[in-house]
Amino acid sequence: MMSEEQEEPKEEEEPKEEEQPVPEVEEAGRVGGAVAAERVMPVVTAGSAIGAGSLAGLIAGIVQAIWLMIAATATGAPAWGPLKVISTMVLGVGPLQTPAFEAGAVVTGAILHLVIMVLLGGLFGLILSRIGMGLSVLLGLVYGLILWVLSQYVVWPVIQPDAAAVISRSPWWGPGLSLLVYGLVLGLLYPLFRSR
Repeated sequence: MMSEEQEEPKEEEEPKEEEQPVPEVEEAGRVGGAVAAERVMPVVTAGSAIGAGSLAGLIAGIVQAIWLMIAATATGAPAWGPLKVISTMVLGVGPLQTPAFEAGAVVTGAILHLVIMVLLGGLFGLILSRIGMGLSVLLGLVYGLILWVLSQYVVWPVIQPDAAAVISRSPWWGPGLSLLVYGLVLGLLYPLFRSR
């Protein structure tokens, strides 16, 4: 038998980690300075929502411009026709006088179109930051429909009646549907860009 002095050395017990109380979840999904383990939607600032909407608006605007050019060629008009119509916002009715390609008018129309679509995308992002993005695709389609009605019946007739006349002669699936396409793409992309 072993004496008390010769007892087997006891393995030192590892100190138990003290269980610390879980801090309460603070705003913006933070727990004691670290990100909460729970899936909490981050607080969206107006700036990040506008940025996400603007980026989605840029891409949706490119898709819309392509739609407009395809629709124009399907009706026998030149592909650059829609861009020339848009350019009349700053160039006046001159570009409408001839169907010929005019680089200045086409480039001006393209730039103007994309700037407007980026701004409208930013507005969409701001709106969704206030009401949530659960139905962003549906809201994008509604937004596109509202934009079509406003552009067709208010904006174009006020700022450029000659261009409004050209647009009104276009089939509905040209300019009208193009804004629904814009809204659809905007509604699809906005949540992707906002989550980054």
